[in-house]
Amino acid sequence: MGNYATLGQFLVPTPFSPRDPTSFTATNISGQGLSRTIEGDKVTYSYTMKEFRGGDEYPSNSMVLHSSSKCIGRVLRGSDVYEDGKIVGKVGE
Repeated sequence: MGNYATLGQFLVPTPFSPRDPTSFTATNISGQGLSRTIEGDKVTYSYTMKEFRGGDEYPSNSMVLHSSSKCIGRVLRGSDVYEDGKIVGKVGE
């Protein structure tokens, strides 16, 4: 199922601006049934699979793919890498 999620996210434009909190959570992105929620450092995309009956396409009532990841923020100053104001490494290590 992971390949389906990757393909769905690749094919559907997912507008997002880190400077605009109203863009963080979105439903039915680009009209394709893809939704995004952001809670703290966790980003989750959900995509309702499609069912086909003959030539007609319907959103599935039972199959939803979820893909999530946790994000961290780091700052690079010279070759030093900082997280939460503390040095956590150097570039090239």
